[in-house]
Amino acid sequence: MTATNAAGSDTKTRTDYITVVDPGTLSANFVADQTTINVGGTVNFTDQSVGNITSWSWQFPGGNPATSSVQNPTVTYGAAGTFNVTLIVSDGTDQDEEVKVGYIHVTDNAAGLHASFVASSYNIIAGECINFNDQSTGSPNSWSWSFPGATPMNSTNQHPTNICYPNAGIYDVVLQVQNADGQDTYICQECITVNPDPNSPIAEFEADKRVIPVGGVVRFTNLSENGPFNQWAWEFEGGTPAVYNDSTPPPIAYLQVGTYNVTLRCRKTNNVQDINTKVDYITVIPKATTPPTANFTANYTVVQPNRPQ
Repeated sequence: MTATNAAGSDTKTRTDYITVVDPGTLSANFVADQTTINVGGTVNFTDQSVGNITSWSWQFPGGNPATSSVQNPTVTYGAAGTFNVTLIVSDGTDQDEEVKVGYIHVTDNAAGLHASFVASSYNIIAGECINFNDQSTGSPNSWSWSFPGATPMNSTNQHPTNICYPNAGIYDVVLQVQNADGQDTYICQECITVNPDPNSPIAEFEADKRVIPVGGVVRFTNLSENGPFNQWAWEFEGGTPAVYNDSTPPPIAYLQVGTYNVTLRCRKTNNVQDINTKVDYITVIPKATTPPTANFTANYTVVQPNRPQ
């Protein structure tokens, strides 16, 4: 949700907020009435688990009480920090656990320093870039950002721009702000979702045979997608030739018994590439000393048309 007024805007994203389960499924879940408080503040937790629950087991690191067995506990936090919360529910037979990492954030400065930010986007395609807008309160005078999985991975700017994510995945973002009275840290768990680029290269291939005798050859078919490509690199462990730098390799001979990997790299003109290694893909066995003898039998040799025998 993004709320906007004449002074600006603020965005709140609740990750994994809605859980849909099959009827009768035991599933632990909960919410807190507030997740950012000052030292000495209290948090009311509300159980939102589903199923025929008969017991609740809570864990509150940094909280008082540190554990609870009531359905909807109230917890006081006496020290600054970022704390996990765990709930285990049981129906007497099965149990389920929900752990919310870094869920409760306790700040220790009377000036009300509170780290916060919004991103220009929270769901992007691999290779795209994001701008971050600091919205911290309490008059911070320094900023320290961490962007796991991004380039650059760190920034000390108040409003970092062009933070680029080259690879698909789900990434945290961390902001620490500071002033003369103290510091505060905001960890946005699973903050940025980076989806695969539908046009990114896909390296793929197949062999005409995967088990061969010593001295046999294998022909590889290049099945890569989303070209055109300007660079190829094949690696044939145990093969001759061992490397080849074109789209379609020649027949590859294998001269020693063993099990071998095959790797294909394909690169586009924008230097985006994909690598596919098939482990133990080719098996080379000793050459047979005698030729095979073909033979077979059937349970009937005379049958009537269309009649099962």
